[in-house]
Amino acid sequence: MSSKNAYRYLLFYKPYDVLSQFTDIDKEASNKIDERDRVSSQLLSGNVAGRDAGSVAGPSPGSSSSVAATPTRSDDHEPGHPGALRGEAKDSEFSLDLERVGKRRTLKDYISVPSVYPVGRLDRDSEGLLLLTNNGPLQHRLSDRRFRHPRTYWVQVERIPDEAALSQLRQGVVIQDYCTRPALVQLLPAEPSLPPRQPPIRFRKTVPTSWLEITLTEGRNRQVRRMTAAVGFPTLRLVRVAIAHLRLSGLEPGQWRDLTPAELEPLLSAMRN
Repeated sequence: MSSKNAYRYLLFYKPYDVLSQFTDIDKEASNKIDERDRVSSQLLSGNVAGRDAGSVAGPSPGSSSSVAATPTRSDDHEPGHPGALRGEAKDSEFSLDLERVGKRRTLKDYISVPSVYPVGRLDRDSEGLLLLTNNGPLQHRLSDRRFRHPRTYWVQVERIPDEAALSQLRQGVVIQDYCTRPALVQLLPAEPSLPPRQPPIRFRKTVPTSWLEITLTEGRNRQVRRMTAAVGFPTLRLVRVAIAHLRLSGLEPGQWRDLTPAELEPLLSAMRN
């Protein structure tokens, strides 16, 4: 590859409330709007069919009613009718979703390097280390759970997990339809040194919190949060601090840097083996 199109490898400290993508669209809100449009289209088609059928067929034999059954739409009601209010509430809800689309912070607010993409992802409400590259084969290898690349997280949870809960997390817990792989889990003796989250977490003054270090070799959707919830200790804050040998240290939220040759070599060596 020429120097003009050389591969890039970046480490980025993703802040809280930032999407792990470069596009402006909040996928969750966009999917909800797409679903709203699909359902609305189906309802409209059903209403038209129902009215046409009712006007031709009339009441069925033996029916005590002379009124054909016609599906009711919320926009058929006069203003102030409860049905109309329900429709207005739904319209208002989706209007808010439309307003949210494109207004989330994304990677492009921090990174100006073209054509790099994150290896894996972090949820919007999670923080910490992202590796970005334009090396497609390496991106695939590090993202594919078959290769079992470790990822380490510091996790603040409600209350203090006992040894039984820690043992469950280490052995694997059942989440939905799968059992998580064995993980490295330890209770940290003190709160780790991290920049404060903005906004701060919401916690109950009467309920203590604690920090876990969890290392996984797979990356399923919201896995850490689901694991701690499954053993009774909900996650309050989640920070990825390492991807394999790459560490978060030296970066502040929103900062990025290129990998050093020493950091890059083990990754490329794994590709050659």
